[in-house]
Amino acid sequence: MVSASDILNASILVVDDQEANVALLEQMLRGAGYTSIASTMDPREVCGLHRQHRYALIVLDLQMPRMDGFQVMEGLKDIEKEDYLPVLVITAQPGHKLRALEAGAKDFIGKPFDLAEVRTRVRNMLEVRLLHVALKNHTALLEQTLRDVEASREVIRRQSDEVRRLYDQVVIEQKLSERLLLNVLPEVIAVRPDEEIRPLVPAFLAHRARDVVALRAALAGLDFDAIRALGHALTETGRGYGFDGITEIGSAIERAAHHQDGETVDSRISHLSEYLHRVHVKE
Repeated sequence: MVSASDILNASILVVDDQEANVALLEQMLRGAGYTSIASTMDPREVCGLHRQHRYALIVLDLQMPRMDGFQVMEGLKDIEKEDYLPVLVITAQPGHKLRALEAGAKDFIGKPFDLAEVRTRVRNMLEVRLLHVALKNHTALLEQTLRDVEASREVIRRQSDEVRRLYDQVVIEQKLSERLLLNVLPEVIAVRPDEEIRPLVPAFLAHRARDVVALRAALAGLDFDAIRALGHALTETGRGYGFDGITEIGSAIERAAHHQDGETVDSRISHLSEYLHRVHVKE
């Protein structure tokens, strides 16, 4: 929103070849409270001054020697390309009003000057001009924000791709490690359970053999919930009976089932079967 202070502090350039007209307009504007007023009686200076100061409003006389107001507006168009031309023309000839509007002027005031008309048209022009600038700046800010958001999305996408790539690499390395571990199992795996539970060990190992059959059946049906439950049971019972190898294999099966990784589950089932064939209960 444009405030009254913004309007009164906006920069204004008065252009007229008559010193008396310049002085009168400056007096009218200062009397209305405007604080930033510049002037020139040489129309050839207007484009250079505007390029340097970017006035919010140019009050421009049309009838001047050496260079008239229409020529000045043509020069200003080269500066305000694709933008709002902030020109309020001064003319005593009604026939020039339409031509001035077609040339890019936004409004006009007549001669002789009417104090109320000058102040009203200047204020209206400045309010529209400042709103235009504010909208332009807001649009630029929104566009930059949109570019920042898109850039952030791209960074997040790349990070997600990198995390996925690292995860896939970990899975590959894990599978390779499991295969290598299976290949280095000793011919005989000796386990010495506690005296109290040794009589229960044969039944325990027989149940684990049945677990292998149940796991393969569950894998054939892609029942990963059942596989995870069986893997969890292997982990807990293996720990309770002192069979650390069964505990590790059960944990790996449970983890692979959680990720629905059928290939790893199959590898670990084979590992369990091989372990059961090689385990030897020591006295």
